Amino acid sequence: MDRLGFDRADIIEMATTTSAEALGIGNTTGQLAPGLSADLLVTAGDPLADLVNLRALQLVVVRGQSVSVAAE
Repeated sequence: MDRLGFDRADIIEMATTTSAEALGIGNTTGQLAPGLSADLLVTAGDPLADLVNLRALQLVVVRGQSVSVAAE
């Protein structure tokens, strides 16, 4: 749990699924599911263990295409 009382899985869901639904685009994106458009981040570590791992990107896939990941 973070200092505001949210668990990491809830934070990731709020940043993806919940945000897409709030923007009115939850029927086309916001989660990995058949028929939906999704971008994908591959990290060096588990973001459920520590959200800082979202900063250590190994691969980014946008619209099915791998894009360059800048080194830190």
